[in-house]
Amino acid sequence: MLRPLPYQDPAALLVLNETTPKVGLVSVSYPNFLDWRAQTHAFSQMAAVHNDQFNLAGIDRPEDVSGLAVSPNFLAMLGVRPLLGRDFDASEEKPGARPVVLLSYQLWQSHFGGDSNAIGGSITLNGRGFTIIGVLPANYVSIEKASVIEPIGVWATDNPEAMNRAERGDSVVIGRLAAGTSFTQARAEMQSIAARLAQTYPASNDQFGIALQPIRDIFVGNLRPAIMVLFAAVIFVLLIACGNVANLFLMRATSRAKELAVRMALGASRGRIVGQTLVESFLLAVLGGLLGLALAAGGIQGIGRLIPSGRQAASHVSFNGAALLCAAGLVILSALIFGLSPALHSARADVQPELRESGRNATVSRRQNRWRGILVTAQISLALILLVGAGLMMKSLYRLLAVDPGFQPEHVLTMELGLRTAQYEKPAAILNFWQRVLEQVRPLPGVESAALATAVPLEDEHSRADITIEGMALPKPGSFPHPDIHVVSPEYIRTLGVPLLRGRAFTDADSESAPLVAIVNTMLAEHYFHGQNPIGKRILFGHISANVAPKMDNHRGSRRGHENVRPFESRTTRGLRASRAVRTEPDEPAGEVPE
Repeated sequence: MLRPLPYQDPAALLVLNETTPKVGLVSVSYPNFLDWRAQTHAFSQMAAVHNDQFNLAGIDRPEDVSGLAVSPNFLAMLGVRPLLGRDFDASEEKPGARPVVLLSYQLWQSHFGGDSNAIGGSITLNGRGFTIIGVLPANYVSIEKASVIEPIGVWATDNPEAMNRAERGDSVVIGRLAAGTSFTQARAEMQSIAARLAQTYPASNDQFGIALQPIRDIFVGNLRPAIMVLFAAVIFVLLIACGNVANLFLMRATSRAKELAVRMALGASRGRIVGQTLVESFLLAVLGGLLGLALAAGGIQGIGRLIPSGRQAASHVSFNGAALLCAAGLVILSALIFGLSPALHSARADVQPELRESGRNATVSRRQNRWRGILVTAQISLALILLVGAGLMMKSLYRLLAVDPGFQPEHVLTMELGLRTAQYEKPAAILNFWQRVLEQVRPLPGVESAALATAVPLEDEHSRADITIEGMALPKPGSFPHPDIHVVSPEYIRTLGVPLLRGRAFTDADSESAPLVAIVNTMLAEHYFHGQNPIGKRILFGHISANVAPKMDNHRGSRRGHENVRPFESRTTRGLRASRAVRTEPDEPAGEVPE
C-alpha cells in the first residue's frame, strides 16, 4: 500500500476489464481490445495482458511455470527496460510471430545461473523451443505472477479462438492516460466506446460495459480495508500502552517530587528536569521497541508457515529498512507520548512546598489527579472500542469455522498438472493420459480413492460459461446464466465426500460417446428451476439466437447448427489444467452441501 510501484508515473496507469450485469468484472475479448486501442483518445497507450501457464522442459525435471502473453509495448508503457537483452518489437504482435520470450530475473538465476550468455539461447515451453531475447529486472513487479513473458502474437497463433470476439479468455488491458486526461474523462470515453461496440456487435457485446481501476488496486484493492482496520487496531493498542505507561510515570513523578525539588533548589533548570525525564522514557521505549522487533520477527516466521505453498500473491512478508525506520519512528513517538506529560508536570513542581513536606508522605495534587483521570478515561475508551471490535471478529471467525464446506477435506491430497504439448492436442489423447494416471494412482498403498477435476474446491481458478436452460425465456447476451463449470471424473463425488441430495453420481458409463449428463448445485437448481425437481431437465452450454430455448436432446449430435454453442467436451483441451484429488482414509458421512 505504501511502497511506490516500480513503474514510470504509476498514477497514470489504469487496468481495464469488461463487465456484465450478471457477473460483474470479466476478461477482455482480444478483438474488443484492438477496437479500444484504435478508438481511444483518453489513453496514450494500451496493452493487452493474457495470463498463461507453461510446461518448462529440457531441465532435470519438467516444471509448471506461470507466464504472460503481452502486447509488444507493454513493458515500455510501464517504463520497464530489460536488465539484459531487448524488449519485444511491433512485429511480434501479429499472429504467426516467431517464438521469443523474456525471462524473469528469478528464473534466470535459478535455471541459468545468472549467465549472460543465456541471451540468444533456447528454452523449451509447451514442447516448443523459444529464443530468449532478454531478462527482466530483479525489482520488476508483475500484475500476475510470471516467470516468462511471450509476445501476444505467439499466444494468438496457438489460440485461434482468440480472434473470436465472443471468446473472453483470462485477459486484462493496461492503459496509460494521455496528458491532461482525468480518470472520469477516460471512464466516460470508454463507456461510449463500449456502447458503440454493443450496437455494432450485438451477438457478442450486448450489455457488455467497461470498468477502470488504478493499477495499485490490482495489488492491494481487496486487502486495503482489512489492512486499514488492522492498522487502526494496532494504533489503538499502542495508545493504550502509552497512556498506561504515562500514568505510571506520573505516579513515579509523585514519589520523586522531593528529589526533583532538591535538584531544582541546587540550580537545575526546568529544561534539565524535562530532559532527564524524557531520556528515561526514551530508554524504556527503546527496550520495548527491541522486544517488539524480536516478537515480530518470530511472529512473521510463524504466520508464514500457516500460508499454503504457492498461495502468496507475488509478495514476501519480511523485515526491511523501511519497516525498521518505521519502528524507530514509533519508538521516538511513543517516548514523547508517554514521557512528555510527566516530564512537564515534574518541571512545574513548586520547590518550597515540596521541601516543606520533607517529613510527610507524598500527596497527589489536584492537577495530577486531573491528568491521571484523563489518561485513564482515554485508556478505557480505546480499550472498549478494541474489545467490541475483537468480539465481532471472534464471532465472525467462529461462524467461518462453523461453515460446512460441502466436502470432507481431511486426508485429501491434491496435485496439479497441465497438458500443453502438441501430443495432447486431441481430446482422446488427453482422456487416455488421465485414465492411465488414475489407473496407476488408485493401487498405491493408503489410497482409498482418486479422482480428477479441473479445479480444487474453494479455489478462485475455475471456468465459467453461459448456459441456456430448456424452456427459459432467453435474455440478452451478457445476461445469460453464467455458472462455474468443473469437469470431473466419476470418483470425484466419493473422493471428496460430497453428498448427493438427488439423482446419481457419474459412472464410467458416462463416456465421451454416451448421452451428456451434468450435476448442478443447489443454488443453480433453486434459482433457475424454482423449486422443481431438476433431475431430467436439460441445459445447453452457450446460448442461441431465439426467443425461447427449444426442446433439446442430450445426445451430442443434436447441438450442431447452433453457432454460439460451446460443447462441453471441447473444454478438454491441451490447455486444461487438471487437479488430482486422492483420499487417504475411508469415507465418512457428510452433511448437506450446496454443490
